[in-house]
Amino acid sequence: MNEELLAQEWQALIRQYSDVLPILQALTETHRVELARAFYDLMLENPGSSPYLSHDQVRTQLSSSLQRWIVAVFAAQRAEQVLECIDMQQHVGKVHARIEVPVSLVLRGARQLKSHLSRLLLESELDAQVQHAATRLACQLIDLTMEIMSQAYSLSHDRNSRAEEAYRLFSVSQNLGTEKERQRGALLDWENQLMFALATGQQASYLPRLADSEFGLWFRHKASHAFQGSPESTSILT
Repeated sequence: MNEELLAQEWQALIRQYSDVLPILQALTETHRVELARAFYDLMLENPGSSPYLSHDQVRTQLSSSLQRWIVAVFAAQRAEQVLECIDMQQHVGKVHARIEVPVSLVLRGARQLKSHLSRLLLESELDAQVQHAATRLACQLIDLTMEIMSQAYSLSHDRNSRAEEAYRLFSVSQNLGTEKERQRGALLDWENQLMFALATGQQASYLPRLADSEFGLWFRHKASHAFQGSPESTSILT
């Protein structure tokens, strides 16, 4: 992710709309509480947000953080401010990746912000042409922040996935010998009970099915994940 190119794109955008940027700065400063409330009201209505959000979190921490974010995005003008804002988006993207907040949920919130800002501009007494330009700038700036967040999210998520996979393989290799003998014993015990029942003419219905035996449960719930994707594992499960 090239921060310099992103900064250049950001600055080119605010230069293009330099005449309406102060309007957005004033608007977001004035309505930051309202914008944050509308954002989180929508988030909390979504059943998919419950693992990541609570009313207490929003009230005590997240609302004020979002207000600062809104003001910072539209206040950035100088090169160092823009770079700080880019760093902020990257940090947020990494945090979202770490706690596995769905990107779709973040984009839903961004859509709400753009919609609410557009409505505030339409309800203002500004000239229609100025309203249109300010709306375009607001939407493009928010889209740019979402792009930066998503890039950081993707990179961080990929790194986390590789780290988890490496740990999983390490864990499997460390415990493989012991686990192999333990599960071999469990499988042989089930087999011996079955053979004894057949040899003595008893009904084997008291025995659990192989899939429900200690070995079968281990394979379905642990080994299938450890050896996920291997043809042998797929064949056994099917």
